[in-house]
Amino acid sequence: MAFLEIYYRLKIDRCQSFLRRDIKDNVRIRAFDLRICQRRTSCPRCYSFCNRLFMKGDTLSKKSLKSSISTEEQKEKKENTKQSSLLGSVDKVVDVVVIGCGPAGLALARALSERNLQVVCIDPNINKPWKNNYGVWLDRMESLQLTDCLSPIWSNTRIHFDNNRTRLLPFAYGKVDRNRMKKRLMNICKENGVVFWEDSVEDIIQEQSYYSCRTSQQEKFTCRLVVDATGHFNSFVKFDTPHDPGFQVAYGIDVEVSRHPFPIDEMLLMDFRDSHMEDSLEAKTQSSMFPTFLYAMPMSSTRVFLEETSLISKPPVTFEHLKERLLKRLRFLQIEVKNIFEEEFCLIPMGGSMPSLSQNILGFGGSAGMVHPATGYMFSRVMEMAPVLAKSIENSLLHDEPLSKNKTISIWNELWSHERILQRDFYQFGGEYLSKIPLNDMRDFFWAFFMLSDKEWKDFLDFNLIGSLQRLLFGLHLFSKTHPALRLSLMKEALQNGKLKLLKSVIF
Repeated sequence: MAFLEIYYRLKIDRCQSFLRRDIKDNVRIRAFDLRICQRRTSCPRCYSFCNRLFMKGDTLSKKSLKSSISTEEQKEKKENTKQSSLLGSVDKVVDVVVIGCGPAGLALARALSERNLQVVCIDPNINKPWKNNYGVWLDRMESLQLTDCLSPIWSNTRIHFDNNRTRLLPFAYGKVDRNRMKKRLMNICKENGVVFWEDSVEDIIQEQSYYSCRTSQQEKFTCRLVVDATGHFNSFVKFDTPHDPGFQVAYGIDVEVSRHPFPIDEMLLMDFRDSHMEDSLEAKTQSSMFPTFLYAMPMSSTRVFLEETSLISKPPVTFEHLKERLLKRLRFLQIEVKNIFEEEFCLIPMGGSMPSLSQNILGFGGSAGMVHPATGYMFSRVMEMAPVLAKSIENSLLHDEPLSKNKTISIWNELWSHERILQRDFYQFGGEYLSKIPLNDMRDFFWAFFMLSDKEWKDFLDFNLIGSLQRLLFGLHLFSKTHPALRLSLMKEALQNGKLKLLKSVIF
């Protein structure tokens, strides 16, 4: 019996080595060892081995071992065939090269591949987890059939405006399981023949109406359309006017604690209370002039994700300042941190200039200015817009001919239609106003905002104020909920900075 254990272990090691030997170019296949599980042996003669290897619930045998090897070899051959069909020649022209494998890039690559377009995704960190944590409203993910990629899910969402005002929102909220979501999108892409290449794109050259993406390792990928999905600090999407956005900045920690005061079934969306900043006049002044709030996701009674967030500011608040405020808040709440699993440093440009809609390179996600200019939300939006944009790209690539400039412009116009641009202008006015007001005004503003009907404030957050009449009624209703001093500051901002752009957003 012991001999068989040793024999099969050696056999498995040999098979694993064989399967991994020719894996290159970051073409990932499901490694053989992922099929190997462990079970404690019940045989007293083999007790010294402690764990008996087994395959998918069955005791490992020669037959199952050979079958598994054969299956994995077939999968590897099939995978390599897909890769070589596109990479066999550097002169091969594919339909689309997507630069970036973040949520936006993978969502679009998936949507394009589901329309049978040939896609190459290039990213220097293909196999690394996404850096940022993402929180989303459950109803948005339900419509996308992606709720299985949320963990945990909270049945309610709480906001504390100050020590006397709080609101419980009747909407469930979820934390995106980054690893599960990325794995799911990548698996669908691979099944549809998407090629993943781990490298960074250094240059994009137009050659006879096609585009060549040259990487840092001097590889060349020729395509009919390039999509820049590298995020907010892109290199390839250009702007018509100088880009001067505001910034949402957040410092977060995923921690184990001895205890915490947050109800397990509630996600804390915003906590503007600042009693922890009253120990000195300087701290109180800083809190008033540079508002921040706590964002908390309790995952158990002893584990919680905590984030100190500056909603929007120009220039951005520093991470060091946010970290100092968060630690001060935790001391005030008597939360003892026992272990830090992860630190997050999040910097999101909001608003600013629109990308040029006449350029040949297409943007998607942060590189295309798709972040909500007043809230920082984008994750659900790129998931919703990816199939819409993919359909437009497919229609433009129907004929086997170079993509004309007019067709590229039509794709941009699908992403940024006249209605969506006006909606963005309306939201951007809100974001710029919020970047200028002190803490007490921000508390009053959000108190009025969340006193609107659930449909009104939810439509604002979900990019659903498409019609000018919707935006006008929303603005008037919000204005009526605010107190006189806040109304005066809103009118002043509208006259001084909103001007014609704001007026057009609610009329045309």
